[in-house]
Amino acid sequence: MSLTLLEPGMLTSVQDLGRFGFRNLGFSTNGAMDTLAAKTANLILDNPESAPVLEYTLTGPTLKFHEPAAICLTGGNPVATLDNQPVDSHTVISIQSGQILKIGSLRSGCRGYLAIKGGFQLRETLGSCSTYLRAGIGGLEGRALKENDQLKFTPMSSQESLKHEVSLGLEFTHYLEEPKSTLPVRFVRGPQFSWFSKQGLETFLNQPYSVRPDSDRMGYRLSGEKIVSQHSESLITEGATSGAIQIPPDGQPIILMSDCQPTGGYPKMGNIISVDLPRVAQLKPSDTLIFQEVSIEEAQQELIEQRFSLNRLSIAAKHYWKRIQDEYQ
Repeated sequence: MSLTLLEPGMLTSVQDLGRFGFRNLGFSTNGAMDTLAAKTANLILDNPESAPVLEYTLTGPTLKFHEPAAICLTGGNPVATLDNQPVDSHTVISIQSGQILKIGSLRSGCRGYLAIKGGFQLRETLGSCSTYLRAGIGGLEGRALKENDQLKFTPMSSQESLKHEVSLGLEFTHYLEEPKSTLPVRFVRGPQFSWFSKQGLETFLNQPYSVRPDSDRMGYRLSGEKIVSQHSESLITEGATSGAIQIPPDGQPIILMSDCQPTGGYPKMGNIISVDLPRVAQLKPSDTLIFQEVSIEEAQQELIEQRFSLNRLSIAAKHYWKRIQDEYQ
């Protein structure tokens, strides 16, 4: 064994970037809710950005390591200690055999991530290690992690075993801001955008909506002023994807998230742009958001710029780890 969960945290599960190519068979994509945080943690450690990570909600796990390791914490800003000494997020944290990492509650955000250099040793299910709780597949036995669970990972080599923390990725901090209700969540128009009355559209674009407590990995239910539809016909069930903004008959929006169903019968006002969906994933119950429409071209440009930043981070990390290896040769 390589590490043991002394305390599981809240809804801690194994996630990667999701399973693709199976929605036609009824399987959700799954994967990390905040894909940007998961990618960032892996890239800082020079892992493939799709490597499995641990995702937790609001409160993290306590882990005992039985082998040397290097880890990185991203996502929400946690109160975390290693053998009772504070450690920071978005840094390389060196861990020696026998040490205990405790990830407490998040100071901000809703979800946190832990990546480990070399990656967790897990078997893929339908091309992914992501845990799909409703189907009971992926991750560790298809469930949330619990006390005394053991996870294996690739042990650190003596050349990579560190004895200090290294700040990295500072140029990336502009993509790691904590969620703020004053920042609009951007979307592009959905296939049923024209179904809604002028009043309904004005409401959607100008009124704040708050995240309801019954939101989960499948969808964020919002509450606010009712959005009125001018279309009386029902919608034939059609394909749906994460980020889709559905408007059910009660007029309260639902944002589909990582574990969303492959199809849906509610009209879709729009789709959250890829760059903003991780920020939505960090919203907690009672947090508020407002919507802002953008063009597909703007959404694509934002995604290109984010990709450039991820590439810069990857290059910086590769140089760092090569330097570590060179020092021991």
